[in-house]
Amino acid sequence: MRKTKLKIGVIGLGRIGWQFHCATLAKHAEFKLIGVADPERDRRAEAEHEYGCAAFADYRHLLKMNGLQAVAIAAPTHLHRPMASAA
Repeated sequence: MRKTKLKIGVIGLGRIGWQFHCATLAKHAEFKLIGVADPERDRRAEAEHEYGCAAFADYRHLLKMNGLQAVAIAAPTHLHRPMASAA
């Protein structure tokens, strides 16, 4: 078990991003969900409220977060390559 939690962000708050990635990461003792990115304002607000994390409309702002160590990309498949390249 890690002594410090891995600080992670999630890009995309659709069904997979929200119901799988965010929910699982929030429950896991070795991870700390520190930020999310999604273009939908309501989804961002819900994540901020539910998980107490930062929320951004633009994933590039998430990637600039101080301390971010990893990201889960749950955006539509055709966006994965540019997002992964930016990360």
